[in-house]
Amino acid sequence: MTEALFRLDAYARSCVAQVVAVDANRVVLDRSVFYPTGGGQPGDCGVLIGPDGTRVPVVEAMKGEGGTVVHVLAEGAEAPLNALVAADTPVEAGEISETELDANPGLVKTMSVQPPRGQGSVRTIHIPGVDLQPCGGTHLRRTGEVGPLKVVRIRSEGKRNKRVTIAFAEQ
Repeated sequence: MTEALFRLDAYARSCVAQVVAVDANRVVLDRSVFYPTGGGQPGDCGVLIGPDGTRVPVVEAMKGEGGTVVHVLAEGAEAPLNALVAADTPVEAGEISETELDANPGLVKTMSVQPPRGQGSVRTIHIPGVDLQPCGGTHLRRTGEVGPLKVVRIRSEGKRNKRVTIAFAEQ
């Protein structure tokens, strides 16, 4: 169980805590000032600072089992994104007919945005080995043109969806 210091002092900005569990990019502490997502209020984000001064960004605090607060670290999401950027993979534009798109609804991976229709075909964007999407937006020629990224926040949007906020990292 995590001692919920945020309940005792809503203005607390730091505390000394011990790591009690680590699982991939999730850390559980014995005590925390991070408010976990719940009741319509988003969870806190911030930084964990190790005894050697190492700073690890926390992109979300969420409720865990047994009254714990789980601190989700940015590193688990940032590494694969920055590896894709570093690979400098070509971004290929193509097209698919609206009939083909209707026969392959799995190509549309967003629930709220549909590709533009009405011209007989829909443009596709393909990053080989990564993704193929119908898309009407603007795109770079290569993934490396983006530059380094950092994950600012990961927020749950229901059982199946996460909203990931990404920012450009300082170079």
